[in-house]
Amino acid sequence: MDKIIVKNYIFIPNEQKIVLKEFIDCSYIPSINDVALITCVDTNDIIFCPQIKGKGGILVDNVLTLEYDVSSLVPTYVLQIIMFDAQHCNYNVSNSTTSTKLLSILSDMSDVLKHIELHLSILTDEELT
Repeated sequence: MDKIIVKNYIFIPNEQKIVLKEFIDCSYIPSINDVALITCVDTNDIIFCPQIKGKGGILVDNVLTLEYDVSSLVPTYVLQIIMFDAQHCNYNVSNSTTSTKLLSILSDMSDVLKHIELHLSILTDEELT
């Protein structure tokens, strides 16, 4: 599945919200399942990742309300918003080497997070026995 980096957004940390302006003038309305990962570039924090408990959210009318507390962050911080399946908006993904490398790194990061989640579930199971 194709991935894009959303660049047109408004970050409102005191309300736990991100407005995805990228899709406002578009017939395609993204769902929460389209959001793969969001990180704050300035702090290196993962602020949205559906595989990590406490880092989910709700997406309604292009407004993502985050579960993770971002109230200490600043609205001008740069977010890296990775989404799936953006061809519905005819969004042109850059074919640059940098974008390709970044998406590869993020894919690897997702695999690492899944591996960590598996190990955490094993540890939890061991604690129960």
